[in-house]
Amino acid sequence: MAKDIETERRFLLKRVPDLKFDKELRISQFYLSEKKDKITSRIRMTSHKGSADVVFHHTTKERISKMSVIEKEREISRDYYGDLFDDAVDKNKGNPRGIYKDRLIYNVKDDLKWEVDSFEVGDIQLVIAEIEIPSEDYKLKIPDEFDVIMEITGIKQFSNSNLAE
Repeated sequence: MAKDIETERRFLLKRVPDLKFDKELRISQFYLSEKKDKITSRIRMTSHKGSADVVFHHTTKERISKMSVIEKEREISRDYYGDLFDDAVDKNKGNPRGIYKDRLIYNVKDDLKWEVDSFEVGDIQLVIAEIEIPSEDYKLKIPDEFDVIMEITGIKQFSNSNLAE
C-alpha cells in the first residue's frame, strides 16, 4: 500500500459539462467506516464504459487539511472485494453505505485531469468535478464549460462518504 498525500479541489456543477471527455467509467463504492470515523475506509469497483474489465480497490483516507488527505490505496482481488463487501453488509444490517456514479475524465495540461462525477443522492442528481493538484497553493484554471454553483472543497456534507446512503 503506497502512502501518499492527495491534494484536490472540488466543485458542485449545475450539469455535466459539454466537453469531449477522454475516459468514461462506472464506479460502485462502499464504505467500511462509519461517517464519524476519522479515517475513511472504502472499497471500489470500477469498469470502463464499453468494457467487461473490472478493477477493485481498497482505499483509506485521513484528512490533514481542507484540501489534503493521506491516502493509501491498493488494488485487490475480486474475492477479497467480495469478502469486504460481505463484512460491510453484515456491519450495516444488510444495507452498506454506498454510491454508484458515472465518472468522466477530462485531461488538461501538466498531467492534470478533471474527474466529473454524476450520481444520485435520494431524489437529487449531483454533478461534482474534482481535480488533484500538485500543492494547496496551485493556481487552478477552471474550464469555461464548467457551470460552477460553488466550490465544495473541504465541506464535509459534500464528501462521498457523507453522501453515501
